[in-house]
Amino acid sequence: MRILTLFFFQIYCVVLTGSEEGLIQTARQLLLDGKRSKAYEHLVNKVTGSVTDPKNIDLIKELNRLSVIFLTEDSQKLYEQGRTQFYKDEKGKLDKLFQAQKLEPQNLLILEQRAWFLIRQFKCNPAGKDIRKISQLNPYYPPLNRLQFYLSICEKKTIKECPEKLDINKGLKHKVYQLLACKDDESKEHLVQKASICKSLQATVPELPELKLWCSNEKNLGAIPSKERYNKDCENLITQPSYHRLIDIYPFVCKKQFSGL
Repeated sequence: MRILTLFFFQIYCVVLTGSEEGLIQTARQLLLDGKRSKAYEHLVNKVTGSVTDPKNIDLIKELNRLSVIFLTEDSQKLYEQGRTQFYKDEKGKLDKLFQAQKLEPQNLLILEQRAWFLIRQFKCNPAGKDIRKISQLNPYYPPLNRLQFYLSICEKKTIKECPEKLDINKGLKHKVYQLLACKDDESKEHLVQKASICKSLQATVPELPELKLWCSNEKNLGAIPSKERYNKDCENLITQPSYHRLIDIYPFVCKKQFSGL
């Protein structure tokens, strides 16, 4: 697996300054030597000022690459088995993901997936532990804000997360997160941006039952569904192949207590 990891590093070669290259090579070596937390710390401590500062961009990109690399085939296999295990029994144990995490305790991809499934199971405390660990190891990890937002929903806390500007070019997970985070924001700019996100989601995941709730104020996207219609949509969805994909996009798919109905 060490050879595969080195190959991964070669694929992601970028043009760096001398000091940046030295920092990144040191972090990579620390990772390969089994000192993953030290590799994270080495790069995190060098990020100063704005994350958009050119001198920080490559460091953060590398930090996030190191965060999700599997160092052993066994841990990667357990990670994949853990996902399959969950989709077979959503209420079951997540022992495969716990086993994967024991092999690679600071692999953020494993921690992220486990936290996501724990939130789906409303196990807020253990999910919170995983999310806090991610934050401590890599505060620049892209899914972190999204995980913290859904954890607050799981814990039934009220927070205001709406960013100043929505990015409609992000992936499906981020689009859903932005739409929910800004659902109560009625500013003119955000209304326009939310309408664009709604149309994008309607085109890509029209089977998501909650979409009609979130986008009910947008033209041509349908009226708010009745409780009976929502329940029927969810009953039909559970038998469809797309169901698991939707859970990966939004952890509370067909969880009625969060539907607003």
